[in-house]
Amino acid sequence: MKKLTVFLVAFLVPLLLACGGTKESNLPAPPPPSSEDPGGKNDNPDDPGTTDDPGTTDNPDTPNNPNPPDPSLATDLGLNGTANSYIVTSADSYKFKAVKGNGTASVGTASTADILWGGECLEDASYYNGYVIFSTKEPLMPGNALVAAKDASGTILWSWHIWIPKTEIGGDKYGFSFYTTMDRNLGALEAASATAGEDSHGLLYQWGRKDPFPCKTPSKRVPGPVSRQETITHPDTFYYTDGTWMSSVDKTVWGDGATKTIYDPCPPGYKVPMREDLSGFFPIDPLSSAKGWQYAAGYAFAVGEPQVWFPYTGYIDVTGTYVGAGTQTKIWNSHMDSANNQGYGVFLNGSTSSKSSQKAAQGGSVRCISEQQEQFQNKPGMPVQGSYTRKVFDSGVEELSGLCLSWDKTYLWGVGDQGELYKFTNLDGGVEAITYTSVWKYDADMEGVTIDPGSTTLYLGIESDRVYRVQSPYNSKTTIFVIDDAANMGNSGVEGITWYKGDLYVGAQSGATLWRYKLDGTKVWKKQLGALAPGIKEVGDLFYDSETDLLWVSDSEACKLFVFDGEVTELQAIYDVSFIGNAESVCVDHQRGCVWVGDDGSTSKIYKIAFTGL
Repeated sequence: MKKLTVFLVAFLVPLLLACGGTKESNLPAPPPPSSEDPGGKNDNPDDPGTTDDPGTTDNPDTPNNPNPPDPSLATDLGLNGTANSYIVTSADSYKFKAVKGNGTASVGTASTADILWGGECLEDASYYNGYVIFSTKEPLMPGNALVAAKDASGTILWSWHIWIPKTEIGGDKYGFSFYTTMDRNLGALEAASATAGEDSHGLLYQWGRKDPFPCKTPSKRVPGPVSRQETITHPDTFYYTDGTWMSSVDKTVWGDGATKTIYDPCPPGYKVPMREDLSGFFPIDPLSSAKGWQYAAGYAFAVGEPQVWFPYTGYIDVTGTYVGAGTQTKIWNSHMDSANNQGYGVFLNGSTSSKSSQKAAQGGSVRCISEQQEQFQNKPGMPVQGSYTRKVFDSGVEELSGLCLSWDKTYLWGVGDQGELYKFTNLDGGVEAITYTSVWKYDADMEGVTIDPGSTTLYLGIESDRVYRVQSPYNSKTTIFVIDDAANMGNSGVEGITWYKGDLYVGAQSGATLWRYKLDGTKVWKKQLGALAPGIKEVGDLFYDSETDLLWVSDSEACKLFVFDGEVTELQAIYDVSFIGNAESVCVDHQRGCVWVGDDGSTSKIYKIAFTGL
C-alpha cells in the first residue's frame, strides 16, 4: 500500500501543478475591482441564453449541496462588478450572482452548481437563490478552477473561472499605456521573471472564448467550427479547426473597442486589451527596440519602465497540440481581422514579434488591462486648442488627405486620394473665402504632401509604399524611393509625409508606423508610435513644425491629433478632433494662429482650428 501511495503522489502532483498548481500560500489582497458596474453587452440574439431575459426564474429553495455554506456568511465577489473570472486570495466561502459575465442577464433556470475542474483548489460548489456559492480548501491551495451553473437536466448554463494566485497580483502602466496592465498572464499563479517556471505561464484561451483550458494539452478535443452556445455548454472542450472555431463569426465577441463584453474572460475591473493598447510593449522592428528590453532565453523577456515580464508560455495549435514552450507565445487582443475572420494578437518567437491575425482556434494567453484609463495631461507650455470654423468644398475636391503650406506661407498645397494636387488660396479671410485650383492630376493614391522649405519642390506620399518628387511646374513626378516595409500594407500603407531637417518622415496607417528616410532612399529608422502614445491607432498625416520642433500626427480612427518632440522620443500633447468626420491631414500655421485639418470624407472639408500659444 505504501508503494501505491508513493506512486500516486509522484504521478498526481506534477499533473495538478501543470493544470494550475497546488502549493499553499498566505496571500495579500489583489487590487480592488472597479467601483463602477461596467454593464454588459448581450449580443447575438440567435444564440440561446445570450440576451437579457427578465422572465427567467431561479430556484431559490433547492441548494444542490446537502450541506451548503451559509450564503449570508459568504463574501460576495461580484459586489463591485460581475465577470467571468474572480480572484480569491484567502481561504473562505464566496458567492457571486449567476449572471452572464459583466452583464445583468440571468444564466437561466439553474438547479445546481458544480466544480468542472480544479477540485484540488475548491472544497465544494452549490447554487442557491440566484447565487453560485463555493468554498476554498483550508488552508488555501493556489491554482485555478472552473465552476458551472447547471439546469435540472445537468446542462451547463454558464461557467466562471476562479483564480487563486500564489502572490499578489500587481500592475502598472510600464511607460507604455494609459491603462494599468497586469503583471502576469490571466491565470498565472505568480508574475514572470528571468527564471520563473510554469507557475508564471497562466491559462490558454481560444480567441473570443470566455473560458480557459485546465491543461495546455486539452483532453477534450472536438472538430469545429461550432456555435458560441456549444462552447458555453462545453466550456472545457477545445474545438480544433484550421481557422476560427465560430460557425457564425462575431467580430465583437471580445469588444474590439472600449466596452467590455459578457464574453470577456478578465476579472472585475479588467478587460482584454484592444489592439493598440499593448502595441507599445511589442514593437515589430525589432522587439529588442522596446524600452526596458531584457531577454532570458528559454524563459521570458521583459520590457517597460518599470520592467514587466512576459513568459514564453507556448500555445495550443489548431489541432489541439501544445507547442512552442520556452521559445514562443501568442498574446490575444480584442480585435478580429475583418479580412479573414481571425483573431488578432502578438506572436512572439524568441526576440522577434509580429502583430497580425492569428487563427482563432489556437489557444493563446491573455494579459488583462484595467477598464478605466488615466487621462494624459499635455506638457506645460503646449498650445491650447480653441474654436473652429470649416469650409465644405464642392465635388471638385475629392477625399482631401494631405496638406502643407507653400514655401512663402501664402497658400496651402493639398492632395486627394483620387490623385489630384490642389492649391488652396485666400487663407487670410474667413474659411468660406478659401478657393481652390486643381494643379495636376495623376493616376495615383496621393495621401500626403510636404515641401522642401528651401525651395518649391514637393514630396508626395503615395499609398501603399512610395514617395514622389514633384517640381515646378508640377506636371510630372519622379519616384525617389520605395518603402519596402509598406509593400504588403495595401490600403493601410503610406498616409502621411513631412520634411524634417533635410530628411523625410513617412507614416503609415498600419501599426501607426513612422519611418525616417534620407532623400536617397536610405532608411534611418522605423518606429511604432504606440510605444510613445498609448491609444494612437494610425498615422493619417504628418506635419513637422520647425518653429517649435514638434511633430504633429493626425489619427482619423482615434479622432485625435498627437504631438511629439521633433526626434519622436516623447509624447507632448493630445488634442481631440472628434468633431471632424475623418481627420486625415494636418498643417500648423503660425501666421494665422491655427492648425488646418482636412476631412477625407465623401464631401471634403477643411477645418481651421484656433490655437493659442502656437
